[in-house]
Amino acid sequence: MKNQLLIALCAGASIYALTPSACAEAKAPALKMSGFTSIIGLGASQKQKQNGKGGADPSFAISASDLRLTVDGKSVNDFGYKYILNFKTRPGQNPLVDRNYVEFDDNNMGSIQVGVVKGVDDSVPVNAYTLIGGTGGIYGSVPDIYNFSEGVIMGTNPIGSPDIATKLNWFSPIVQGFQFAVSYTPNTSHVGKGARDNSKLGAGRFGNEEAGMYPDDDKPVTLGLKNIVYGLSYIKKLDTYTLTLNGILINEHARLVLGDSKKTYALNRTKSYQLSAMLGVADWDFAAGWIDNKKSRLPTQELLNQSPNVLYIATSGLNSHLGNSGTSWNAATRYSFGAYQAAIGYFRTDRKTDATQSAHMDAVTATLDFKALEGLKFFGEVNYLSTKTNKTQMDAAQGYYNAQGASQMAVGNNAGAVLILGTKVSF
Repeated sequence: MKNQLLIALCAGASIYALTPSACAEAKAPALKMSGFTSIIGLGASQKQKQNGKGGADPSFAISASDLRLTVDGKSVNDFGYKYILNFKTRPGQNPLVDRNYVEFDDNNMGSIQVGVVKGVDDSVPVNAYTLIGGTGGIYGSVPDIYNFSEGVIMGTNPIGSPDIATKLNWFSPIVQGFQFAVSYTPNTSHVGKGARDNSKLGAGRFGNEEAGMYPDDDKPVTLGLKNIVYGLSYIKKLDTYTLTLNGILINEHARLVLGDSKKTYALNRTKSYQLSAMLGVADWDFAAGWIDNKKSRLPTQELLNQSPNVLYIATSGLNSHLGNSGTSWNAATRYSFGAYQAAIGYFRTDRKTDATQSAHMDAVTATLDFKALEGLKFFGEVNYLSTKTNKTQMDAAQGYYNAQGASQMAVGNNAGAVLILGTKVSF
């Protein structure tokens, strides 16, 4: 009541005298709007041209556009509170409420987020992907036009990242440059008000994409229960230098879901981690990252013994339990000059698909971004990729596609280049 009265007084609702400092601290809730849309032209030249991802004929695309509404307020004792509602839209589709959460901020307790939101695994790390402009390389528009070889992981997110789901995040206050953060997601496939059901996946792509671990990335088959992400970061600024070090650890009980059978299978427990760093020196930035997924979300031998015929087509082969969920590393640099930012990054991923065979990716991304006006940006992006797999992985993937009645063809070794030009308007 005291805070509401003070806000009213500061708004001019009374003739009582108030100190300037008190009025400066109290802030009535106010609505802010922000958003962006991006239009791109893209083309690819690659060896594997099946599945509709043909030659270098150019095409245009409008990627997801965002509209964010933020209600932001603050009390007299510097307690901040927010409500964030984010709409993601694609032409020809209904708008999607991408994020919906509340946030509380305090100098002593730090920051708390509750609702449908990404976890600390998204906000804590700063790696090569952080510096890349354009559409974001291998995690941007490249997968829309390049045929990734079967079993290859992308490699800038650890396996088990809870992505957008109903969760609780906490970021501690920064002490001597250190900040601790943690996310708790009861079910990585659960969003909003929908009834939580641990026996099946939620709507859409929720449940996390496995980026090649299982044959069909468009249909996630795994989810995580009791997903916890721990994050620790350190920031040190000195003159023109800024050093950032961080790490995250993901732990969860992983489950495999086959169709709507209401039956789940326990997978290897997720134990993934990521270490990354960034150094800023005047107009230059340098970043690097390392990810190790161990055997996170891979089937166990016991699981495969239960129902080998059914599980074979869902888990990329009976010997996948002898492999791992992949490792990756990346490095990039960015240079800012005037209204321009130029960046180049290298991404490498490796995954043992069984005891002796593997699948891997090498990718180089170069970007140039030009800020023409406030809220108007033009960009160009060139990606060179080489992805390799093995016949066992291809045969298993093709068996999965055939069982699903899909006309999709398994992709073997591939290499090529992707060129993207575009513009982004934001406010």
